[in-house]
Amino acid sequence: KPVHIGHLRNITLGESVARLLEAYGNEVFKATYTSDIGLPVAKTIWGIKKLDSEFKKIKKIDDLRKKAEFLGKAYVKGSAAYNDNEEARDEMVSLNKDIYDRNPKIVLLYQQIIKWSLDYFDTIYQKMGTKFDKEFLESEAEGSGKQLVLENVDKIFKKDQGAIIFPGEEFGLHNRVFISTMGNPTYEAKDMALAKMQYSTFPADLIIHVVANEQDDYFKVIFKALEQLEPEIAKKERHLSYGMVNLSTGKMASRTGHVVTLEFIYDETRQKVIEVMKQSPTSREIKEEERQQIIDIVSIGAIKFAMLKYSSQTAITFDLEKSVSLNGDSGPYV
Repeated sequence: KPVHIGHLRNITLGESVARLLEAYGNEVFKATYTSDIGLPVAKTIWGIKKLDSEFKKIKKIDDLRKKAEFLGKAYVKGSAAYNDNEEARDEMVSLNKDIYDRNPKIVLLYQQIIKWSLDYFDTIYQKMGTKFDKEFLESEAEGSGKQLVLENVDKIFKKDQGAIIFPGEEFGLHNRVFISTMGNPTYEAKDMALAKMQYSTFPADLIIHVVANEQDDYFKVIFKALEQLEPEIAKKERHLSYGMVNLSTGKMASRTGHVVTLEFIYDETRQKVIEVMKQSPTSREIKEEERQQIIDIVSIGAIKFAMLKYSSQTAITFDLEKSVSLNGDSGPYV
């Protein structure tokens, strides 16, 4: 799906923390964990099948932004039907099983849309000046995560109404499902495998997860479960929580399509910067190539500044006009 300004706070905050740690002489390994399997993917594929004529047109173009926008549209369609239509919900549950089973009838489509997404994300990271040392995929953690949970049933995890849970209530937290009644590993189970994958790739002294504060309680349970499974890794884990980014009209949600994309913000910011430069008498002396570099740098700076000028714990109501203002507490002004 398209990257929206909520995701942008994640990228900007994580990159800034990494640079601060490096500036103090630490060796930093930057990783991203991409969701490429599970029910959201099934919802997207279901939506694609309902938008087949549009999908056939999108396949023929090279514009990754348009492809991401189409996938976002398909995801919104699938999410709405999942909530409102029992027959559609059953179809998506079946699709989800096909994805986990690597059913040949769905594999090619699945691989195609995942590639679109990953290639699109790469363009965003490049634009924002972020590079990752490693990209972990949820599908890589799926099999081993499930196995880890199954191997520790009745020791760490418990069977409960056809599912397998971690009994968080025994530790003053809440219970969470690690393997669903369908037999699929949840995010929670995959995070058990991810912890081991990350540590074997880069045995860090401190492992920081930059994730929004709506997952605060989730991470408390995850770290407690990991503590039972891999205590040496668990004591190195931290959750860097940050506040959500809202619009002046309310909370953003990808599943409803109520988002403001990075591209929209970037395009709008560039136009503002271009208008200001036209008013400057010295701008006529600048070569065109340098002019474009200045526009790009100031535009990205305006967006990053708007994300970083608040405490990470603070929720942000994003205001485009204030972010690109040439007066006051803004990136372009600074």
